[in-house]
Amino acid sequence: MSTFSVLAVSVAIVGRVLSPTLVLDLVALWPLLVPVIPSLVTVLVRPQSRWAGMAPMFVLTWLFTGLTLHLSGSGVVPSAAADVVSSVVSDDPTARLVLEAAQGEVTLGAGTGLKVRMDRTGGRLGAAVVELIGVEPTIVSVAGGSEEGWFRFGGMTVTLPDFPAWTLQVSAPVVDLDVQGLTVSEMAVSARGGWIRLGPVTSPASLVVSGPLRIEIPEDVPATVEGSAAVPPSWVAAAGGLRAPPGGVGWTITVEEGAGTVAISHP
Repeated sequence: MSTFSVLAVSVAIVGRVLSPTLVLDLVALWPLLVPVIPSLVTVLVRPQSRWAGMAPMFVLTWLFTGLTLHLSGSGVVPSAAADVVSSVVSDDPTARLVLEAAQGEVTLGAGTGLKVRMDRTGGRLGAAVVELIGVEPTIVSVAGGSEEGWFRFGGMTVTLPDFPAWTLQVSAPVVDLDVQGLTVSEMAVSARGGWIRLGPVTSPASLVVSGPLRIEIPEDVPATVEGSAAVPPSWVAAAGGLRAPPGGVGWTITVEEGAGTVAISHP
């Protein structure tokens, strides 16, 4: 069983199901394998002893512990060095986030602070770098690194605080962006696929889309779309595009020419 488990983990890493950083995490936990040595010695000296058959259990414990700490992003293993908790966001009422990843999937949502967690799936995205590149208003850059050694991942998950009001610029192969819990004034998204989930706004907000994305917006949230997009049957023609029936403050969605098929739907 222990041999099969080691083989399964190896295949998962080679097949990019798991990040190669799992190897580093398991190596760091080598003290858990120390009891294997006396257990193997006992097999030769006293093969009838209960201790003699414990080696596989120790190996499984090592694998299970390492995998659990790895997937949970625990700070006690080396892979945690790839995650970032940033305090670069100031007290400015507005801020701009420039988020770029040449590989993998980018997930974004609301949280208690600016945090970047590298997804532990396998891929070619290096650990992200978070930098403050401008002030007044605050401008934050989050960029996925290049493929480097063991630190390779399938994507990143970014959380942002509700304050300040955000201008978001996101570029990645695949995105899953949920801004329902955030204050957003502007968004520009370029991707080859994925989802954008919009929510109510208290002041006019805009979204520019480049790529065949799916946009989800509550039925009671006002919105207009300019450009080519598939919309719910209830939307009506308006100047320059199509409009959702609810009136009031809402979203203006612009689909850039050549973006592909953009589909707008209700939850």
